Amino acid sequence: MKFSLFAPTINDVKLILDDKEIDMDKQSDGRFICNVDNISNGDHKYKFRIKKKEWIWSNSIDIIDPYATKYNLKEKCALFRSENGKEYHEEFHWKYDQIKLPENKQLVLYEMFVQDFADNGQFSGVINKLDYLVELGINAIELTPIMGIEEAENDTWGYLPSHFFSIRSSYGTKNDLKLLVDECHSRKIRVFIDCVFNHTDKECPLGQIDRNYWYYKGKHHPDDPYNWGPELNYDFQDQQLKVEPAVKFISDVVKYWFEEFHLDGIRYIFDFVLAKQMDNFEILGKLDRLARSIRSDQPFLSQAEYVPENKDICKENGGPVDVCWSSSFHHWLTGFLTLNKDQMTIFLAKQMDNFEILGKLDRLARSIRSDQPFLSQAEYVPENKDICKENGGPVDVCWSSSFHHWLTGFLTLNKDQMTKHGTLSDLKNSFSSKHLVNYLSCHDNERLLHDIGKKDSDAFIRMETAVIHLFTSVGIPMIWQGEELGEDRQIDVLKDKKKHYPMPWNFLERDFNLRLFNLFQNLIKLRRSNKDLQEGPINFFFEDENNRILAYSRGLNLIIITNFDQKPKVKYIISNLPQQGKWIDYLTNEQVDVDQVNNLTLTLLPFQSRLFIKHI
Repeated sequence: MKFSLFAPTINDVKLILDDKEIDMDKQSDGRFICNVDNISNGDHKYKFRIKKKEWIWSNSIDIIDPYATKYNLKEKCALFRSENGKEYHEEFHWKYDQIKLPENKQLVLYEMFVQDFADNGQFSGVINKLDYLVELGINAIELTPIMGIEEAENDTWGYLPSHFFSIRSSYGTKNDLKLLVDECHSRKIRVFIDCVFNHTDKECPLGQIDRNYWYYKGKHHPDDPYNWGPELNYDFQDQQLKVEPAVKFISDVVKYWFEEFHLDGIRYIFDFVLAKQMDNFEILGKLDRLARSIRSDQPFLSQAEYVPENKDICKENGGPVDVCWSSSFHHWLTGFLTLNKDQMTIFLAKQMDNFEILGKLDRLARSIRSDQPFLSQAEYVPENKDICKENGGPVDVCWSSSFHHWLTGFLTLNKDQMTKHGTLSDLKNSFSSKHLVNYLSCHDNERLLHDIGKKDSDAFIRMETAVIHLFTSVGIPMIWQGEELGEDRQIDVLKDKKKHYPMPWNFLERDFNLRLFNLFQNLIKLRRSNKDLQEGPINFFFEDENNRILAYSRGLNLIIITNFDQKPKVKYIISNLPQQGKWIDYLTNEQVDVDQVNNLTLTLLPFQSRLFIKHI
């Protein structure tokens, strides 16, 4: 059996196999290798003992194999099973690989933290709840990080990765994850994972080998107030070996996960709570192409969480990913519904200015999954549409934190902050980009119901308004687990450490929460069945800034009219509607008439939104 460690700056490495020390030979390509014969059948442990060239004394350190697929933190070793002199891998038979999965434009995402969503905190528990997700209507789950970490696994979100080829052990085995993916595919649900490629835990084996070889020597952005861990240096090239070590390692990570687990998309995280970004769009493009090549037989989606939002990260604008998270959608809509001016401010952060790395990763992932749809996402702060493919970037879409912030600001009422509100024009911008992933809540922010601060008829109207806009805006809608149940518990969004928040399944026994679940269910059904919502244009045909009334259409047969004011509007006239005649309220079945001059007279409650479909 062959053992290998890439450590070009190290002089001496020994393999410790079941407490037996074995010399390793250094190769011209920077690897240390050794072959061990006659390994007995059964479970074994191993680690590498390295001695750095600058150490005069016999001091050495033991490290876990950076490519280990299973490890033991207490003993600081990798684990494997041997059978007939070879590493044993339990077989898995994929049953549903040939099922055609939903295209990116049809997606409704469901962000999931396995530990809290599953009753047992494991992949098997998620499988037990897949029929619930089918009933809700979503067709894609997005798993927060599931790669191996250093800390106590029950106390962290997982955004400080350390063991990139391993599964978080508390979640289950490799075959447990494969079964989850296969069972999702049987229900036409796609599976995405969050990947943190910006930084690692300080105890990551790469840093133990040689921090200066793999990481920036200091903070990549010195003025950044946050420090989540050492940042991988995608700019460094080893001229002697003709290798980009960080790029090579992360490319191997992407290739492994998509080949091994048949995943359908990826979200690249370059920022955690306004912290740091990967500075190289070229690498993102490479990773995107790699992932797509692996999944070329199915749809694929690459996402970026990029803060602040920058649409240049999207493919349509020449960037490396398909879509970008829209935190502004959350912040502005929440700000309007709470009248919270703090939710209407735009985050200040540094932007990614080179997409090469993302492009490499995207191409790699797509090549592996070329038989199915694929989606690459970026969480990019600020939101930058240039990161999206349509704009020449490396990924498909970018998370829109602005959607969250703006909508939350509009919908939650904060009397201490009523002197300044966001404008309707700001809100319109957050509803209009097809390269953004829009959300009301995610793992990074408080729940909208918590911000509203109550559960009554007024709160339901505001939630109804928020959900209507989530599913009728341009872009891909995303739900955070429990949001559809009325989850309102407070979290500490600025800490990776977290409390345990099991899913409040009993909320469905309450009238308010059941109404909310049915609302999500109905609007998801509309989103998935209406082509105008999936790909049609958005037209803002009426705007009254003084009365805070906004109306828009998706195609010619669907209109949304919203009162973002805390005062009711009685017999209010909306003009310039796209068609005359009879329209039906989608949620109440009330019929209204648009007159011959395309005006509609109706009454709107405070913060109320109405969704009408043309009667045919």
